[in-house]
Amino acid sequence: MPSLTSYQALTALLALAVLPLTLSGCTGEAPAPALPPLPPKVAPVTLGPDGAVTPLRELIVAFTGEVRGEIEACGCPTVPYGGFARRARALDQLRAEGLPVFVLDAGEMLVRGQVATDPGNRPERARAVLDLARGVGLDAWAPAPVDLLAGGLGVFAGTDALAATWRDGAGGSLFPGATVIERDGVRLGVVGVNAPAEGLAAADPVEAVRAAMAAAGPADTWIALSNTSPADALRVAEEVSGLGVVLSTRGGERDAPRATKGATILETPDRGRYLTVLRVSLASDGANWHVVDGGTSTDLARERERLTLLESEAARTAAAARIVALRARLESEVAGHDVVLVEDRPLGSDLDGPSALDARIEAFKARTTASAQVRAASEPEVAGYATAAACTTCHKERFNTWVLDPHARAYEALLPRKQELNPECVSCHTTGWGEPGGNATLTDIAMRTYKGVQCEACHGPAGGHPQRADVVPHAATEATCTTCHDEANSPQFDFETYRKKISCTSVSQLEREAAERK
Repeated sequence: MPSLTSYQALTALLALAVLPLTLSGCTGEAPAPALPPLPPKVAPVTLGPDGAVTPLRELIVAFTGEVRGEIEACGCPTVPYGGFARRARALDQLRAEGLPVFVLDAGEMLVRGQVATDPGNRPERARAVLDLARGVGLDAWAPAPVDLLAGGLGVFAGTDALAATWRDGAGGSLFPGATVIERDGVRLGVVGVNAPAEGLAAADPVEAVRAAMAAAGPADTWIALSNTSPADALRVAEEVSGLGVVLSTRGGERDAPRATKGATILETPDRGRYLTVLRVSLASDGANWHVVDGGTSTDLARERERLTLLESEAARTAAAARIVALRARLESEVAGHDVVLVEDRPLGSDLDGPSALDARIEAFKARTTASAQVRAASEPEVAGYATAAACTTCHKERFNTWVLDPHARAYEALLPRKQELNPECVSCHTTGWGEPGGNATLTDIAMRTYKGVQCEACHGPAGGHPQRADVVPHAATEATCTTCHDEANSPQFDFETYRKKISCTSVSQLEREAAERK
């Protein structure tokens, strides 16, 4: 018999070892080894009772809210997402997929979150925001009470504002309450549900929405744009039949999609940093959209996106065939239902590049700078700005600690992002921007003089101090800080907590303690 190789020998030994186990299993002399249980089957998505079955209609809704006057990406205090130019490119990508795209906004769009400039600049900013919104293809929006601060109702004239709940003194409508937008064979109804505003009469939201929808005419599906209270939004969602979804501003904190007895409520991220993309598949009467996550809806969405990136004709043909097959499968799965896939798309630096809106944005910046220059050249009420260099004569110790404080380096934070000459940013990262007796010159010399959050940013302009008895620096208050550290730019701001971290405050405390010991 020829000798076995080591591999053959090992194989033979394993076979002999397994044979008794196999025989014992057959004869029942030994129990079979215990095996772990199989994982549970993934439960299919429950879409609720079947409704009327209609041919599948697809559309995309791109939704924002609480933009708050932000025209460009701002990095305070997080990753610098947002901006109209990036939104325009994101919408172009969506439109390239070939489905009808509708662009909506739930309000709080016009007034900037931090108001470091004179309120007189609000109308100019509001007009710029509305112009840029038209530039990205905004179809409809629901003004909120804060938007009235931009200059009153006249600012909304000629825009696609919807206000079902606002009334004039005689009870008449101020703007259309609803509209039906038809695009590529899909009729989308949109109704505005506006929070009560000072000086305006308010209609009951449920009755107002019903009446506005009836007056606007038939649609394949209806969306309510809401900036009203959560309680009123819930009433509208549950009591108005025919609504597909309520798209709402977020209020305090953003909540996850909320299923109700009627329409689902979806809230927007704030400041336009994300574009919420709703991929809607209508296979019923368009009421009470069901939010889905994953499955064929996601596969179809990703395949449509992929098709826009392919260059090879063969690859595009294959992708188009997959889309046809996926669409047929989706139509079978959702027959008798209306579903929506929700995605928050960050408007990040991957969307940077030339934009058709660039000229409009630069023109707005130029107008902003010109307005700031007029204000800076005006006569100050008491004193102009002396800058921190003038404070060192008497306050060396505080100056020496201030230079180590983050406030002193606020301007440098703009350099990596190349925003050091952007009037939208320097108002909070320099001192005295656009203030009477201050600075509004975007030059290297001016920025070196006024850069950073200096003494006078917190304690007021102090030109002529201490010689002038009428110039008395004031203590920094919470109102002083929230000029820049507002909810939008500094959401975790707490005055007492932040105040203790400022180096100047530490010196003041040491001085007080030394005085008490004397």
